[in-house]
Amino acid sequence: MGNYFKSEELMHIVFITPGFAKNENDTTTIPTLLALANYLTGKGNRISVIALDYPFEQTNYQWKNVKVYSCGGGNRKFPMKFFTLLKAYSLFKKIQAENAVNILHSFWWQDTVAVGNFLSKKFSIPHLTTLMGQDALPSNNYSKWLSAKGKNIVALSESHAKYFEKTFGRKPNQIIPWGIDKNDFLALENTDRTIDIIGVGWLNEIKNYSAFIDVIYLVRENIPQVKSVIVGDGEQRKMLETKIHALQLQNNISIVGLQSRNETLRLMMHSKVLLHTSAFESFGYVFAEAIYAGATIVSSEVGMANSTNALIGNSIEELAEKVCVALTQKQNVDTKSVFTIGQTAKAYLELYSSLQSAQPTKN
Repeated sequence: MGNYFKSEELMHIVFITPGFAKNENDTTTIPTLLALANYLTGKGNRISVIALDYPFEQTNYQWKNVKVYSCGGGNRKFPMKFFTLLKAYSLFKKIQAENAVNILHSFWWQDTVAVGNFLSKKFSIPHLTTLMGQDALPSNNYSKWLSAKGKNIVALSESHAKYFEKTFGRKPNQIIPWGIDKNDFLALENTDRTIDIIGVGWLNEIKNYSAFIDVIYLVRENIPQVKSVIVGDGEQRKMLETKIHALQLQNNISIVGLQSRNETLRLMMHSKVLLHTSAFESFGYVFAEAIYAGATIVSSEVGMANSTNALIGNSIEELAEKVCVALTQKQNVDTKSVFTIGQTAKAYLELYSSLQSAQPTKN
């Protein structure tokens, strides 16, 4: 007979993900996934993680109450990727033998989904996928051969769902936003907001920090002493630093590199404005973090920005104007409006339960 669970009953869920924190000091590797895993295990559920590519070495280890099985794939391409997938299958058999799995949950529309689909079919276990970002776009190579037909798919926002529908010709089954863990903010003191503007994210083309610099350049014309900080690192850092010097903005913009999650949130709580110039966002977890930190959001029209009372700008000039408004006029930030990780977990537990109940009985 099949196993049937009510939403409040405990489950063994296997996360299939490209990467996971290598230890408890690693707070920057997919923090949303860490928060969800930590919350679910805190409620008594069992979470096992199969990490395909990161950590780069094959190893099994404990992260808080989560057992992590790393394939050590190191982002290998096909055909070598095939050995990573075989390792994932071998690890899953070990997990299943030790404690029966109720739900397979893959993240990103990529090889993680292929693994989840195979395991679901072979072991008759429900499988769902959470889209995480640019995997909803036509540029995702997996969109060309990995069919979404009949699959259980979750998007992060309305705009994210629309991108996926345009790419794959079908809507995701559900939208579940990522919620923040309020515990992350408990030890942080919110005193003086000594930073005017903060930017947080990878320094790559899609995040568009070149536009961030252009905005600050225009803001400086009205607020000469404006102070801004960019938290992040990436392939465009040298180019961005060169541009800052060329525009003589050294006294107005500091790139502080990749910081721990705790330090990033501390800087956010000391900032007046989050400026987000990204060309694309599936959701924008940084929006939720900034709101709870009490910062006003000024953003391009991406992800969940429209649903956060953000000041939206569709050009460098509009964004600069909105930043000046945010810095010179009092803004009300509703920190209570933020979705919490508890709400995210509750939505997933209900979805897990419905998928488990709908699973055909295996004779």
